Amino acid sequence: MRIFFLTAPYDIVKSGYGSNSKVKYGNQPPLGILYMVGELRRHGHECQLIDLATFPMSFEETVSRIKDFGADFVGISTMTPSAAGAFEVAKYVKNHLRLPVIMGGVHCTSFKETVLKEVEEIDAICIGEGEHTIVDYARALEGTIPIEDVKGIYHRDSRGEIVRNEPRSLIADLDTLAFPARDLLDHSAYRLLPLSFKRSPVTSMITSRGCPYGHCSFCFEAGNHAFKFRRHSPEYVIKEIEETIIPHGIREISFWDDIFLLKKGWMREFCGKMKELDLVWSCYGWPKATTREMLSLASEAGCWSVFWGFESGDQNLLDTLKKNITLDDCRKAAKWTHEAGMATRASFMLALPGETPALAKKTIDFAIELDCTFVQFLPTWPEAGTELYEMALKEGKVVKYSGHMKAHYVPDGYRDAEQIERIARNAYLRFYLRPRWVWKQLRRIESFSDLYHYFNALMFFIGMFKKRTAPEPEPVRCIPSS
Repeated sequence: MRIFFLTAPYDIVKSGYGSNSKVKYGNQPPLGILYMVGELRRHGHECQLIDLATFPMSFEETVSRIKDFGADFVGISTMTPSAAGAFEVAKYVKNHLRLPVIMGGVHCTSFKETVLKEVEEIDAICIGEGEHTIVDYARALEGTIPIEDVKGIYHRDSRGEIVRNEPRSLIADLDTLAFPARDLLDHSAYRLLPLSFKRSPVTSMITSRGCPYGHCSFCFEAGNHAFKFRRHSPEYVIKEIEETIIPHGIREISFWDDIFLLKKGWMREFCGKMKELDLVWSCYGWPKATTREMLSLASEAGCWSVFWGFESGDQNLLDTLKKNITLDDCRKAAKWTHEAGMATRASFMLALPGETPALAKKTIDFAIELDCTFVQFLPTWPEAGTELYEMALKEGKVVKYSGHMKAHYVPDGYRDAEQIERIARNAYLRFYLRPRWVWKQLRRIESFSDLYHYFNALMFFIGMFKKRTAPEPEPVRCIPSS
């Protein structure tokens, strides 16, 4: 069969971070789709992809591309922030081509049949991991197996009724998966957010699924749909790099595992092999699982930056989030990262349950104390499927997503959303306009390329503080199915 994949159109700079900057940063390769294409090719299918988030085009041109390819069905991937755009694409494709449309991604896993109820043009949704599900769905459309035998989907029957098929088990051995089909991409178009990468082209990569900790109350990986933690072997990861990344001239990798710096034995083997490759990379850490030795190994193997979810400068709030870390754990993680010669990128959440403006100031002060290289201060967004989301629903607070810098949850300690958003903006100003921080960044500039990255980061930053001239995008309704 011939399968055409689409990502939802979504401008992460404008809609996600609320920046009016014309700098085009933040898009990453759609790895979920690329893994599915790898499996479909194993079974003799042909696939094509348009990443509408990175390569915006009209719906008319999109449909024309699908028609020219001779697709038998269309697959669309979306997260909740991009769901509105995904729905519009699905409607247009269905109404103009009358092809079967299957949708997948985190949004479908969270809201399940609600998606089918809201968008009648969608024929089926994929729940959870899609590599084996999409292969069976293709077999069903070929007539090889009944649609009822496709595990891991919800679909419409001949009467239009929604049918819940049997769930699909998680893939136990990730090393059995085909490599993601990176040959479908124009890698020069993918760039992470400003100052979160050093070389171009840069790509993202995932070596594991699920979170080995999995208890944070705000995280999808700890919620109702959390995946059991599994990880590729170091041999598989290195082979994937050698066969699908280096041949495309990619010079940097951003590892997006929830916790990459984990288990000394795995890290020693991986870092030993990475030393032989001319690549730089970055990753995520968790203070409780990461040691000084791991950070030293990573630095020696080309890692230049570690992202930490420090989240708050108040211990009681960290405990409420079930982070299982202390403020001293955060201090050690930042110190060890700097000692290893790497940058610290860190995330902090504002307007947490039980927080007040005074506690928000404590968090901002803590970020400055840690002297992180780069930080983000984001108003809390209770994501569907998480414990925090369930709490927000019980409080009777409507949760709608309309961008990272928008307040979606107003705890009792705050007056209104406007107060939260003002505190978030001021947090950035306090942190980044410090003479100490500016001087340290000036010392980091070693080339014209570095200077170019800082200029774009400045434009991105200024764009976050400009008033919008266009209306905000219509947020997606977030009411999960029972």
